[in-house]
Amino acid sequence: MNCVTAFIDESIHPIKWNEEGTKGSAGSYSYIICRGHLASENDIENTVVIAQGIDYMKEKDHIEHLTEAAIGKVMMMLAYDYNFKGNVQIFTDNITAMEKWTTISTNSRLAKLFESVTVSFVPREKNTHADKLGRTQMFMSIPTATYNEIVTKVCAYDNIQKQKAEAKRREAEFKAEQARIAKEQAEQRRMEEQRMQEMSLWDGIVSALKDFFKVKEPIPVKVETRSELN
Repeated sequence: MNCVTAFIDESIHPIKWNEEGTKGSAGSYSYIICRGHLASENDIENTVVIAQGIDYMKEKDHIEHLTEAAIGKVMMMLAYDYNFKGNVQIFTDNITAMEKWTTISTNSRLAKLFESVTVSFVPREKNTHADKLGRTQMFMSIPTATYNEIVTKVCAYDNIQKQKAEAKRREAEFKAEQARIAKEQAEQRRMEEQRMQEMSLWDGIVSALKDFFKVKEPIPVKVETRSELN
């Protein structure tokens, strides 16, 4: 490996709290270091990534200072962590830092450790990998008390969500049971009404048959005795 390519992105962003627990702003830069000579971020694959990460600075005003620090960070990692001495190619979307990075004495001394160091400009819309890395891993140190309060609220929220889900489940079971009971009662009423209708119909039939086959009783005939005639 005689060449590596790095992509750098920087940002100054607002934060809701700093180490003192107050609002403010802070700077951060992200970097992706890859094996080989890459023409653009389209060539970035997991198999060629050597290192990637994000660092924070107290810089709040000059974004090019973040890029200059990131360039130094990349060269230092390559020289002392990976013992690399070959050609280094760095892409940044900050033109000012690209033009001035050699004026930083630390960066200038670090550059002498390599065969060559080239810093090139890349438009922000073509540096999305490093930008995404910075956005997804952005996390500022917060006071312990504030962190604990957040954890407590998150846990309480999770418990409330679980309780709501359990309440909905029980409500659904209750409604299902009520529907089952109502269905059974409706079926019982239907069967009872049907039985009553059948009984009424049968009673009518029986009554009609009785009327049809009913034997009329003879009219009683009064017989007068002789004594009564006298």
